[in-house]
Amino acid sequence: MQKPVRILYAGQLHFYKGVHTIIEALIKLKESVRENIPEFTLTIAGKGAESDPYTDNLKNQAEQGGFPTDFLGIVPHQEMSGVYQKHDIFVFPSIWEEPFGLTHIEAMASGLPVVSTANGGQGEFLKTELNALTFPPEDAEALAVCLERLMTDAELFKNLADQGRITAEREFTFSRYVDELEVLLHTAAGTVGEDAASATKVDR
Repeated sequence: MQKPVRILYAGQLHFYKGVHTIIEALIKLKESVRENIPEFTLTIAGKGAESDPYTDNLKNQAEQGGFPTDFLGIVPHQEMSGVYQKHDIFVFPSIWEEPFGLTHIEAMASGLPVVSTANGGQGEFLKTELNALTFPPEDAEALAVCLERLMTDAELFKNLADQGRITAEREFTFSRYVDELEVLLHTAAGTVGEDAASATKVDR
């Protein structure tokens, strides 16, 4: 883990994605003034709707927080591998029940320990204290505790990074990703049947 610790969020910028919870948690860490907490930065990769003031609110919130924050906007998927490699911790604070998400797996495969809510599809493969740390939606205090633990406990950091990589390599082969994608497409088209729905249950 490098200093300052580089924290990453990747995804859309909408209220229900909970990105504000990251900033609130980091403000709590900044205000705690505990000597064992290293300096940190936050990178936010993604974009919101043009008419939605949420992104501007996040920028104002981060500016008041007093820690470096970089808003990258939309990053082409082929460039995300390089973004993951430049960071230390991946945070996914979504409020709503997300479907299966690829960003967790990409972060794990890149060797980043993951801190996330587990109230959606990601809850199927995130095992708290084993391959990730989890926290309740919009609970900035709990997220701050998770981040502090990762920043100050090198053994925990390494264990979660290692186990996350193993999860990505063993449980998410290309064939399984295709199965997951097929079910999502059927769901979007309103054509999910028993056969399609059962595809996500294979090898779990």
